Amino acid sequence: MEAFFTHLFYNYLLNLTWNIIRRTIEVLWIINIAFAVWTVFRSRRSVVATWAWMLVLTVLPGIGFILYLFFGRQLSHDEIFAIQEEQKKYKDII
Repeated sequence: MEAFFTHLFYNYLLNLTWNIIRRTIEVLWIINIAFAVWTVFRSRRSVVATWAWMLVLTVLPGIGFILYLFFGRQLSHDEIFAIQEEQKKYKDII
Protein backbone atom coordinates (compact mmCIF):
# COMPACT_ATOMS: atom_id res chain seq x y z
CA MET A 1 0.00 0.00 0.00
CA GLU A 2 2.87 2.37 0.79
CA ALA A 3 4.35 1.83 -2.68
CA PHE A 4 1.03 2.89 -4.20
CA PHE A 5 1.01 6.21 -2.33
CA THR A 6 4.68 6.76 -3.13
CA HIS A 7 3.92 6.19 -6.80
CA LEU A 8 1.01 8.66 -6.63
CA PHE A 9 3.20 11.26 -4.93
CA TYR A 10 5.98 10.94 -7.54
CA ASN A 11 3.42 11.07 -10.32
CA TYR A 12 1.96 14.24 -8.80
CA LEU A 13 5.42 15.87 -8.57
CA LEU A 14 6.22 14.92 -12.16
CA ASN A 15 2.93 16.34 -13.38
CA LEU A 16 3.49 19.54 -11.37
CA THR A 17 7.00 19.93 -12.80
CA TRP A 18 5.79 19.56 -16.38
CA ASN A 19 3.00 22.08 -15.77
CA ILE A 20 5.54 24.62 -14.49
CA ILE A 21 7.79 24.01 -17.50
CA ARG A 22 4.85 24.29 -19.92
CA ARG A 23 3.62 27.56 -18.33
CA THR A 24 7.13 29.02 -18.43
CA ILE A 25 7.45 28.21 -22.13
CA GLU A 26 4.03 29.74 -22.81
CA VAL A 27 4.94 32.98 -21.02
CA LEU A 28 8.27 33.21 -22.86
CA TRP A 29 6.49 32.58 -26.17
CA ILE A 30 4.01 35.41 -25.49
CA ILE A 31 6.85 37.77 -24.56
CA ASN A 32 8.66 36.76 -27.77
CA ILE A 33 5.60 37.50 -29.91
CA ALA A 34 5.12 40.88 -28.21
CA PHE A 35 8.74 41.84 -28.90
CA ALA A 36 8.43 40.58 -32.48
CA VAL A 37 5.34 42.70 -33.12
CA TRP A 38 6.97 45.76 -31.57
CA THR A 39 10.23 45.25 -33.48
CA VAL A 40 8.73 44.67 -36.91
CA PHE A 41 5.89 47.20 -36.85
CA ARG A 42 7.89 50.18 -35.62
CA SER A 43 9.51 50.63 -39.06
CA ARG A 44 7.69 51.17 -42.32
CA ARG A 45 8.10 48.36 -44.84
CA SER A 46 5.99 46.38 -47.27
CA VAL A 47 3.28 44.07 -46.01
CA VAL A 48 5.08 41.02 -47.42
CA ALA A 49 8.33 41.90 -45.65
CA THR A 50 6.48 42.56 -42.39
CA TRP A 51 4.74 39.17 -42.45
CA ALA A 52 7.94 37.41 -43.47
CA TRP A 53 9.86 38.90 -40.53
CA MET A 54 6.98 38.10 -38.16
CA LEU A 55 7.13 34.47 -39.32
CA VAL A 56 10.91 34.31 -38.83
CA LEU A 57 10.76 35.95 -35.39
CA THR A 58 7.99 33.69 -34.09
CA VAL A 59 9.21 30.38 -35.53
CA LEU A 60 12.90 30.93 -34.66
CA PRO A 61 12.74 32.99 -31.45
CA GLY A 62 16.43 33.42 -30.57
CA ILE A 63 17.96 33.04 -34.01
CA GLY A 64 15.23 35.15 -35.61
CA PHE A 65 16.15 38.25 -33.62
CA ILE A 66 19.82 37.82 -34.51
CA LEU A 67 18.90 37.50 -38.19
CA TYR A 68 16.69 40.58 -37.90
CA LEU A 69 19.55 42.60 -36.39
CA PHE A 70 21.82 41.72 -39.31
CA PHE A 71 19.40 41.72 -42.24
CA GLY A 72 16.07 43.27 -41.27
CA ARG A 73 16.93 46.65 -39.84
CA GLN A 74 16.47 49.57 -42.15
CA LEU A 75 18.98 52.30 -41.45
CA SER A 76 18.09 55.77 -42.59
CA HIS A 77 20.56 57.92 -44.48
CA ASP A 78 21.08 60.09 -41.41
CA GLU A 79 21.97 57.06 -39.28
CA ILE A 80 24.37 55.76 -41.92
CA PHE A 81 26.14 59.12 -42.17
CA ALA A 82 26.27 59.41 -38.37
CA ILE A 83 27.93 55.99 -38.19
CA GLN A 84 30.43 57.01 -40.88
CA GLU A 85 31.24 60.23 -39.01
CA GLU A 86 31.88 58.29 -35.80
CA GLN A 87 34.14 55.90 -37.67
CA LYS A 88 36.12 58.84 -39.07
CA LYS A 89 36.53 60.29 -35.56
CA TYR A 90 37.91 57.01 -34.25
CA LYS A 91 40.27 56.68 -37.21
CA ASP A 92 41.57 60.19 -36.57
CA ILE A 93 42.15 59.40 -32.91
CA ILE A 94 44.09 56.25 -33.70
